[in-house]
Amino acid sequence: MKITITKSGTYTISGITPHQLQAMEAILGVANERCFDEPEDDGCYYSNDDFVCCLYEEERTALKQICDIFDNSIGRWK
Repeated sequence: MKITITKSGTYTISGITPHQLQAMEAILGVANERCFDEPEDDGCYYSNDDFVCCLYEEERTALKQICDIFDNSIGRWK
């Protein structure tokens, strides 16, 4: 797997294996569905009872966008 930064400042992942893609989808899907429900008073989205990290609004939106792409383009492996 290789991550490339493009001239426009975006990132491209290439050479990803099916298992790597499935792992990313599984982890991000669970985080999107079960964590980061509502922002706290400080504006941060916390990962609920089993604290792992917090996301700022832009990061939470990005997580949802990634999971939507997974759902719409490659489906779920369940």
